[in-house]
Amino acid sequence: MQELNFIEKYIKLISKEMDKELIIHDPKELYEPISYILKIGGKRLRPILVLLSAELFNLNLKTILNKAIAVELFHNFTLIHDDIMDNAPIRRNHVTIHNKWNLNAAILSGDAVLIKAYSSLISDNLDYSKSVIESFNETALKVCEGQQLDMNFESEDKISLDKYIEMIKLKTAVLIGFCFKVSAIISGTSLSNRNSIYNFGLFMGICFQLKDDILDLFGDEKFGKKIGGDIISNKKTCLYIMAEKYSNLEQKKILKNIYSNINITNEEKINNVKILYKKIKVEENSNKLVQKYYNKALIELNKVSVENSRKLKVKLFFDQIINRKI
Repeated sequence: MQELNFIEKYIKLISKEMDKELIIHDPKELYEPISYILKIGGKRLRPILVLLSAELFNLNLKTILNKAIAVELFHNFTLIHDDIMDNAPIRRNHVTIHNKWNLNAAILSGDAVLIKAYSSLISDNLDYSKSVIESFNETALKVCEGQQLDMNFESEDKISLDKYIEMIKLKTAVLIGFCFKVSAIISGTSLSNRNSIYNFGLFMGICFQLKDDILDLFGDEKFGKKIGGDIISNKKTCLYIMAEKYSNLEQKKILKNIYSNINITNEEKINNVKILYKKIKVEENSNKLVQKYYNKALIELNKVSVENSRKLKVKLFFDQIINRKI
């Protein structure tokens, strides 16, 4: 999309800075896994949002680039440790660190990435640094709380939609909220603007995760999207919760039987769940939920007291996230 060309500029800036983190020092057993996880990339969503919010508050991108890198490093730290806790074999279509090396290497390299995140965060040591670090620490702790809730859900038979939204708010959305808030802090804008842009980021983050849940089953396979990973893992995502909410007693029984049946292939399990979800209109109801939080996000963005022309890029990128097919 022509109007989203600014994202290419952001990615070039981010990639150039991230390349500095790929240098392998001794001991290589520590730094090779770090280089490995950072090289396989990902969407770079969070550092893009930091730069996007910097322009919203009229900041020079180079003055906040270290914060964008800090957020991306912290995100990768959480992925390394999440993969250990989930015993996940694959991350971004590559073997996870604990499988490619070993558990100890994954734990230690994850810890090192977290330290690198803090080093990047405080590298300028300016007047606003204390506020930024306090906000970052609060965010990091909430992400840990969200991960614990997610693990708790594995042993719970029934999860309410409210509890699920709270979990993804903590695990995913608060970091996206921080991506916007950090620029607001550094710009010295009003407390009202800080709160509104943070809330916008929270609602964007909830939308992002809900959309991820939907695309896990209903994504476009033409673009190479692997379908049904959450179903194979028996994860109780938004789709599963919606299915329970809108199904009748017979459909609930069928759903439970599919998830507990160990005598069918993964492909059969995914297809059976998809057929049932279509009958219950799970995708439609889940998309309504995305729209609800999309509308909440726009209300918060509209509250931010800056020129509307500066909000346009934020809105365009948000729309791209919500309308993506993979």
